[in-house]
Amino acid sequence: MVHSQFLQTREARPPVAMAGKPPMQSLNENGTSLIELLLTAILVASVVVTISLAYPKATASVIANRQRMVATNMANSTAQLIKSQPYSLTDTTDADASIGQFNALCDCRTISDFSVLPSTAVPVEGTTYTITSCIHAVSPGTPSWTSQCSTDPDTGYKNIVVYVSWQNGSQSYSTTQESLLSRT
Repeated sequence: MVHSQFLQTREARPPVAMAGKPPMQSLNENGTSLIELLLTAILVASVVVTISLAYPKATASVIANRQRMVATNMANSTAQLIKSQPYSLTDTTDADASIGQFNALCDCRTISDFSVLPSTAVPVEGTTYTITSCIHAVSPGTPSWTSQCSTDPDTGYKNIVVYVSWQNGSQSYSTTQESLLSRT
């Protein structure tokens, strides 16, 4: 019993101060141990490594999305520019003798290789975009519009297909926009 009283009184005493020095505290109460410091360093290092590995991928994704947005805007602008011209001055692509018959169906939607058509290269922020437009006559049909060659009677409708392509490193990308031009 005496022994337990001694322990109780010993635990209740404040830390003893040495001559001119503050009382010693246990490391568990106010200090940090070496293991805690190592764990913190490992945690910080793993966060830094994870961020440094993810950053290039995120940057590449942002660049690719920006390029696609620029290409889509170029395609839309080109289609709107063509639509702003009078219908009678907007020739169909198959009527251009310098190109020749670009496909047997006279349908710009079926072209697999736009490089056979005239194009314009436009550099924007280090990326060169190639814009190609193709115009073909169409007539209303069910369920979709039917293509016509320039030798067929004019129905008063033309389909505009704008194809924009670009390179990002070794990858090739493209986007296509369509719009309808009417005589009225």
